[in-house]
Amino acid sequence: MISAGGSDALSVGCAAGFACVRNAAGAGANACRRILNSGTPCEPGDPCAVGTACAASAGTTRRTCREIPTAAAGEACSANGLPLCNPFDRLECGAAMTCVSTGPGTQGGRCRRGDFYSAVSCDAGLYCRGSDSTCQPRLAVGAECGEDRDCASNECESGRCLERPCD
Repeated sequence: MISAGGSDALSVGCAAGFACVRNAAGAGANACRRILNSGTPCEPGDPCAVGTACAASAGTTRRTCREIPTAAAGEACSANGLPLCNPFDRLECGAAMTCVSTGPGTQGGRCRRGDFYSAVSCDAGLYCRGSDSTCQPRLAVGAECGEDRDCASNECESGRCLERPCD
């Protein structure tokens, strides 16, 4: 099952037990939303507890925050299904359909880009730079950026890192 020790910048400006979530439409204010426990009904984008994800069970469209079965290094995997290589262990499904390392997660180390992998393939305070797929320090407010995940604030707009207010 997926497990991790925490998440970088999820609770910026929010009380314990809440996560700062971007407006679903991509515009307007961010909002502090309660982190949902395993078994709680959810919608895509809802913040689920560490170790869980908002997903539908087989044969249903009803989504809940639930543990996702994962494979360890060297175990068989599926590139488009389960078992999923544990991204929190910095693993991805390799060409031989076995779980392989995405990199060490340290500054300058190799990493994997992608919505979810970018958030976990580098150590806290680092992001996976797209130009060379290496872990680099997250950018300060005012720095040039390409995506939200490049910025320490997790907020990139018009090519610049912005402060991330959370109401």
